[in-house]
Amino acid sequence: MPAAKRGRPLFGSSQKFEYYRIWFRNELSDYVKEVLLDPQTAKRPYFDMKCLEMMVQTHTRGARNYMNEINKAMTLELTHRFLIAHRRLRSIYNRHSKK
Repeated sequence: MPAAKRGRPLFGSSQKFEYYRIWFRNELSDYVKEVLLDPQTAKRPYFDMKCLEMMVQTHTRGARNYMNEINKAMTLELTHRFLIAHRRLRSIYNRHSKK
């Protein structure tokens, strides 16, 4: 049965996905912590790790909604990993493999 017929629409409302906030708190909480609380993430100059850790821990406990901030931090970190760091590693690998 489609989600809309069960009374739980996936699309619509004021958010892109109706239960996005809850996904970050429940099903995706381990992934969010793994990415945003990773020592590699802590090395980035654009994160205040104390503030980021507080938001992640508070959100995943359900004490406060930091979905927008977590979403932005996840986007920034994953973009860095997949586009910037990955390109740098590939460049280093190519230089060393030619020797």
